[in-house]
Amino acid sequence: MLKKLLGDFGIYGIAPFIPKIAGIAVLPLITPFLTREDYGLFGIVTAYTGFFGVFYTLGVLVTLSNSFFKSRQQYKWLWRQVYGFLSLWNVIFAVVVALVLYWAIPEAAADDRLLIVVLNVAPMVVFGPTEKIATLYYQLRQKPLQIGIRSAVFGVLNVVITLITIGYLRMGYMGWFWALFITQLLTNISWWIPLNRREKITPIFNFKWRTIRQALGIGLPVVPHQNAQYLLDQSDRVVMDVTGVTTDRIGAYNVAYTGATIFSTLSLAYSRALAPHILQLISSRKEDLLRNILFVSQALFFVALLCYACIAKELFAFLFRNADLNGVYPLSVMICTALVSTPMYMGANNRLFYYEKTRTIGLHSVIAGGLNVLLNFLLIPRYGIEAAAVTTFISYQYLAYSRYYSPTYARLAQRRYYPTRWLLATVGVGVLAYTISFWPLYLRLWSLTGLLIGTGLGTYYLRSHLTSSKIT
Repeated sequence: MLKKLLGDFGIYGIAPFIPKIAGIAVLPLITPFLTREDYGLFGIVTAYTGFFGVFYTLGVLVTLSNSFFKSRQQYKWLWRQVYGFLSLWNVIFAVVVALVLYWAIPEAAADDRLLIVVLNVAPMVVFGPTEKIATLYYQLRQKPLQIGIRSAVFGVLNVVITLITIGYLRMGYMGWFWALFITQLLTNISWWIPLNRREKITPIFNFKWRTIRQALGIGLPVVPHQNAQYLLDQSDRVVMDVTGVTTDRIGAYNVAYTGATIFSTLSLAYSRALAPHILQLISSRKEDLLRNILFVSQALFFVALLCYACIAKELFAFLFRNADLNGVYPLSVMICTALVSTPMYMGANNRLFYYEKTRTIGLHSVIAGGLNVLLNFLLIPRYGIEAAAVTTFISYQYLAYSRYYSPTYARLAQRRYYPTRWLLATVGVGVLAYTISFWPLYLRLWSLTGLLIGTGLGTYYLRSHLTSSKIT
């Protein structure tokens, strides 16, 4: 089982990392032709689309996931009905997004306003939820190559188109929008064929409303949870826009997020690889193995954060050949720290998803998202964009650990996970990582070497221990 998990994580991690490497390689070629205003405008638009993105599937993918494990003989019938319903819903959804975007796009992009709207909404009108459903299907089937290959191929294609449109054609922020539009269309086409033809999961438009109401009853409480992810990741830029932070400062914050994409790729790969295994381990009641995997994973995430802090300054100097952009690396470390609790977050969340306790998930997510927005409104006007990174960290830790203290989780838990200890460790590691990013180069190199050696020795010991315990 561990070999399968590591194999899936490798595919989910390496495949998206290929376009990240390509993106890193071209950054020195395009950043001389970009300004903070370009980054700021793109960040504002993606922030608004991110907010409405949480309503894209209305949370019903949770129902699809559960039916896969609980109704293995009949789940495709439910999937096809949900597919048809969401395909119709996405047309209405696209109209709403188009109207909001047209209003929200800054005057600096007034000449391109209509084109930006079309590029953002056209894929959802044409293909609906095809990519979402197909990705979930192959993830649950534990066939990561289907997802990994597309992630690598279309990720690299996106980088190439971005290089052409920004580096060669000098299109500025519009280069990003064209690149996203083209790759989204091609990605959906690549998913539509196997999903509809080979797997025979085609949309049923004459769906049963009773079935859809049941799916929405479980899924809609997840929307606040998904909305909280937006409130944590994107709302800070909207708050900056509303509170009068200049576009170039918003652009600086967006640059910091760009540097953190490497760490977020690791987090996403881990989540995709581990989710099916967590559900499987809960179903088979292998609680000790599940807890060991989560604890070891959390320790490795701490190590990854500290390693990133050791190289962040040099990495930004290499990536952003623009003195106006490369000085925000400490901010990037702070943002990465917010994502470091992914394993513990997965441990509580997936247990609640498995038992369909979506109301509990939604409640804690709403509190976390609302806390982030409130703190942003209070602190950004006074302390600037650095406050947004701090509030993101605080809110993410609440999201990761609060569910462990809920009565609902306590009734479902089979083992103790010591959330208070892990939370304190997260705060300590976060402070240490931020401090390390300011150290002289020689100290950071020594620290990086020590971390890598220690991780290697720890991995060897762990492998020997697991082998002797016959955990496979």
